[in-house]
Parts: sequence; C-alpha cells; structure tokens
Amino acid sequence: MLERQVIGRLGDSPISRIILFDAKIWFYGLLLKKNKTIQYEGEQHFGYAQNGGNASNQLGFIFLILFEIPLGHALLHFLAAPTVAWLISALTVFGLLYLLAEYRATLRRPISLGHDVLLLRCGLFAPDARIPYAMLASAAPLHGPLPRERGTRRLEQMGEPNVELRLRPGSELPGFLGGMQPVQRICLGLDRPQAFLHALQARLAQIADEK
Repeated sequence: MLERQVIGRLGDSPISRIILFDAKIWFYGLLLKKNKTIQYEGEQHFGYAQNGGNASNQLGFIFLILFEIPLGHALLHFLAAPTVAWLISALTVFGLLYLLAEYRATLRRPISLGHDVLLLRCGLFAPDARIPYAMLASAAPLHGPLPRERGTRRLEQMGEPNVELRLRPGSELPGFLGGMQPVQRICLGLDRPQAFLHALQARLAQIADEK
C-alpha cells in the first residue's frame, strides 16, 4: 500500500524511494499496532527473526541505545554546548526509531513464495525484490563463512546465511534507490531453511511439469 501511494504518485526515482523508506520507518516504528494483522503477498511465508538470534540481537542494540541517549546528552551538554547536545540526541532518537522499525519489520515481513514468483523481503533497509522462478538457476543449503563480493546480495541481517540462490546470467534486481543492479547470487538467513528449499523445489518442479 505504501509503495503504491508513494511510487504511484511521485514516480520511481531515488527521491521517491527515500520517501518510501522514511514512510516505512514511521509505519513500522510508531503507527503499526501490535495486534494488527497484515496480509503479505504470497502463498507460503518464511521468517528470519529467530535465525542466529537475529531479532534478539536487534533488540539488544535498541536497549543499549536507550541507555546511552541520556548519558550522551548530558556529556555533550557540559563538554560541547546545549545546542549540540540536543541536535545529536535528536539524530540518535531518529536512529533508534529506525532500529525499532527494523526490529518490528523483522518479526512481521516474511520471504514468500508466490504462484510464479519469489518475494524477497528482509527488514526495511534491504530492497524488496520479485524474482520470477524462471530467473533461478539453483537453490541449495549454505554453510560456513560468506565473503562479501560484488554481485552477491546478503539477506541475513544479524543472523547466519543458510540458503544460497544462484540466478541466471544477466539477472538484475532493484537497488535501494531504484534502478537495476546485476546480481548473480542471493544468500538468505532463514529460520527454516530446509522447509524453504523443499517448498521452493516443489514449486520449480511444478512449473517444469506445466511446461
């Protein structure tokens, strides 16, 4: 809904993407009620909050910043100036709002399997993507450390990557500010990697049979 409103009215541009990101921060950080049910697109949904203590680690950082704000404000007030203290504190509070929104989005926004497309969501900062199943070259379990390299998109937040998706040559996915970026590999950190791979392989086999 947010994307339709912002991108539909302003067009797909870096400015509209930043506005959309800001709107998601306010929605997930403050406006979304705890008992509110959201229907996400897709037929099968897979979470990533529990993998490697992902959501728990995020919550720990939130509490650390909550503890640091008054101490930092007092220190800056006496060592710098009241104006500087209030400015830094305001920026820190907004950063805290983002972390809270990211945490709540982690608990709610799933990676989903649709009828003919894989729907990638991972918190708020990572750009969402729709990947047609025909774009997938392979899907397999992933173990061990993962080096950062060009053409690889990591969607594990503070968890551990455990699923590797290989895309066909020439594949592109949207970036954070819009525009397409070449991507050869996607690494996911899921709560139930084996269940995800089983469901994905079943859908790929179904599509192959339909052809």
